[in-house]
Amino acid sequence: MFNGAASRKTILISLALVVAIALSLVLAASSAQRAEAHPLGWTVQTSPPGVTGPGDLSVETYGSYVWIAWLGGPTGRGIYVSRSTDYGATWEDPVEIDDGTSPYCIYGGTPTIVAGCRAPDMGRGLFLFYASTKDTGPDGQNEIWIAESPDRGETWPDDSAHRWHTGSANNQFTPSADYMSGSNSIMWVYGEYQVGDYDWIRYGGYLNTQGDRVIRDIVISSTDNYHSRRPVIAYEGLEDAFVVWVDEPHDSYATKTLGSCHTDNLGL
Repeated sequence: MFNGAASRKTILISLALVVAIALSLVLAASSAQRAEAHPLGWTVQTSPPGVTGPGDLSVETYGSYVWIAWLGGPTGRGIYVSRSTDYGATWEDPVEIDDGTSPYCIYGGTPTIVAGCRAPDMGRGLFLFYASTKDTGPDGQNEIWIAESPDRGETWPDDSAHRWHTGSANNQFTPSADYMSGSNSIMWVYGEYQVGDYDWIRYGGYLNTQGDRVIRDIVISSTDNYHSRRPVIAYEGLEDAFVVWVDEPHDSYATKTLGSCHTDNLGL
């Protein structure tokens, strides 16, 4: 009896080892396949529905939320936002911000979406910066518009409390914005076309948790014989920000250099 029991125990242990080894081989193969399909931990997600003719893009995340702002649609010039609440596994239908049917400037909308600038108990606000000719009169010049969603991108009300523009008379384009959690503010910059075929970079201003909309519209690039385009801002520290852009001499489009500037007082 004792030897028989020991024999059965040995058999069970052997079977368990065989199953464990087989299972480890399967898992290893599966892991290798996953690694091959999605290297370095990246997982290919589903594409948002309803995205037609996407041009310029911007993406933002907060927790499990993902937002994509894009230029496109039927006119190729509309501004849209797509939202996911599960890290991009599924997507809601896009929300139209601007249909792009008004008189249009060649430089385009180039949307930038930023989550930030709200008190901690309210969660982060969601802001979209884009260029549009809406409400700019017969000259059809672009202005930088700022839209705010009160519900993390589910809706984008078209009223003065949630959507406004800077009101400059010159063509404005390619905004860039960034959020700094320590200051709870958002700063933005943009390009501007000037009469005489020059392009400047301007510091637009900042938003904060008190609801202030501080519009500065300060030229921060050279104004002497340069096309300055495609600004990008990085906001770090309570009042520090760094801006870079592309400079092209007025008489030589093939010669490009990098322009930059820094502020340590919110650009004031």
